[in-house]
Amino acid sequence: MVGFASGKLALGICGRCNRKFPYQKLRADGNSPSLRVCDEDWDCRNPWRDPPIQPDPISLKYPRPDTYIGTSGSQSYPDITDPFHPVPPNEGDYPTK
Repeated sequence: MVGFASGKLALGICGRCNRKFPYQKLRADGNSPSLRVCDEDWDCRNPWRDPPIQPDPISLKYPRPDTYIGTSGSQSYPDITDPFHPVPPNEGDYPTK
């Protein structure tokens, strides 16, 4: 099996400051992993580079239509200005044939 050399005696050049360092002292940069840099020029990973967090699902699995439940024993309806619970028409509102 062929492997890589240990790099004990090798020299490397920092990708930012272009100074020589022992190869084992250089490490991958946090934002550019292919760039080998010294400890002084190393940048930690920027969290803005991560993919955005996905939003939670907001739909219900078994939704039911909205129905108004009156507070008294008789059926009562809310105010006519309430857009979510409109008042139903009376029987005399429509002409008969």
